[in-house]
Amino acid sequence: MKQYEIERRYLLYPCGVRGWLKAWDVVWESVPIRQFYTVVETGRVERYRQVGNRYFFTRKTGQGLKRTEEERPIAARDFEKALAKRTGVMIVKRRYRFELEGRRYELDRFKGALKGLVILETEFADMAEAEAFTLPRPLLAAVAEEVTDLPLYTNGMLAKLGRPPAHGPSAELETNEKKSLKAAVSVRFGPFTPAREAVTLLMEGLAERVARNREAILAGDEDPERLHQLRVGMRKMRALLSVSGHLFDPVWAEHSKTVLKKLMTPTGPKRDLDVHLAQFSFYRELLPETDRDGLEPLEAFLRREAKEEERRLLHHLNEPAFMEALHGVVDACRGGKAFSSRAGEPVLAVMREPIKNRWRRLCRKGRAIGTDTPAEAYHRLRIGVKKMRYTVEFFAPALEREAASEATAHLKRLQSVLGAHQDLDVQRRFLARLAEKIEMDGQARTALRRLNETMAGLACEKRREFHGVFGALRRQKGLWKRLVCRRGSRK
Repeated sequence: MKQYEIERRYLLYPCGVRGWLKAWDVVWESVPIRQFYTVVETGRVERYRQVGNRYFFTRKTGQGLKRTEEERPIAARDFEKALAKRTGVMIVKRRYRFELEGRRYELDRFKGALKGLVILETEFADMAEAEAFTLPRPLLAAVAEEVTDLPLYTNGMLAKLGRPPAHGPSAELETNEKKSLKAAVSVRFGPFTPAREAVTLLMEGLAERVARNREAILAGDEDPERLHQLRVGMRKMRALLSVSGHLFDPVWAEHSKTVLKKLMTPTGPKRDLDVHLAQFSFYRELLPETDRDGLEPLEAFLRREAKEEERRLLHHLNEPAFMEALHGVVDACRGGKAFSSRAGEPVLAVMREPIKNRWRRLCRKGRAIGTDTPAEAYHRLRIGVKKMRYTVEFFAPALEREAASEATAHLKRLQSVLGAHQDLDVQRRFLARLAEKIEMDGQARTALRRLNETMAGLACEKRREFHGVFGALRRQKGLWKRLVCRRGSRK
């Protein structure tokens, strides 16, 4: 029997549906659905659907808000027989039906190849009612946008595409940071922007920061921050390849991480010496005034070493191969050959699981840390915290804003404590090795011994501080869900 179907459809954020419905304080019923299409054309589709134990054939014509629909029940054998003529993938989903403020809604949570898609529908008696409709307040926070007039989000096109479609604002690099040397890149994009667009611009922006700091160093800028930001830029490029590794061709990604590591390695000795030299005022504060002069031989030796490493650094940065390698990584992203098929999917759809898994892994490792745990374990946790923070910062435009800000604040505090602990451990070991390389009098050895004891005490304090900061993070049990999920509530 032919009839008109007048409905409006909305794309929701990829949260757990039951959690949404509970938040909305509604009673629902649900049913599993399998369906496939034998015809998917502009303005015309033919669909076979299994709803529980019932089977239907449906023909729809038209598109947008109002379509003609003809549906009839069929036998299970007709459904199975038509499978041979299927076009696209089998759509598997669970449909939730509920009523809110006197109106009936159907909410589909897709599975399989379309996992991550959640679409809300509601039907109307006539066009006037449909055009006058506005979403009730409880649903507004959960809805990303209306997709009634977007053919990509019809079930027929979803079956044909075989993956969550990407659309929305194109990724765009912020223009107000064009002269910045800091290795922090702002890229504007939406939660359903194709992931490859966002990742490519992030990679371009970071490589640009590396190039600018390189130019500043070669031009004679002796500020240690220039080298630090150059290294942070390359470290973030490597982190981007790791945290979104499923978006890249695995062979290319591993090769590119190796290339970036080779570019970074020669910059390490000079950076390490810059850090150690910057600490000498701190070292003097830790010592009694009578012992401070004992540090002068160590400092003088490091300054001579720093001059030699600076010469090596400038030679490395001036090599044409440096920029050629950096451009090679970016060009592969621009040209598309760096990416896997999943990179065409929406940012939020492809990053939801990695964010969840990385967050849970971070919390699990943090719980295993004790005050007597070896320093290496603290260091590994610090790397995990840093990558988690980078992940949130990279994809913040697609995440829930308040949750992203809260997560970043927690991770910064945790990274700060772990970084201070790592610095103390590295500096103690470095000074011990340095003492074996140069001749020192009794005053210098006394200063070094006392410094080592004081720094060991400070490291213990940082371990105790870590547990307080990590405890605050652990108490935010639903934070990772809020990062990727926006839902309204009746309460």
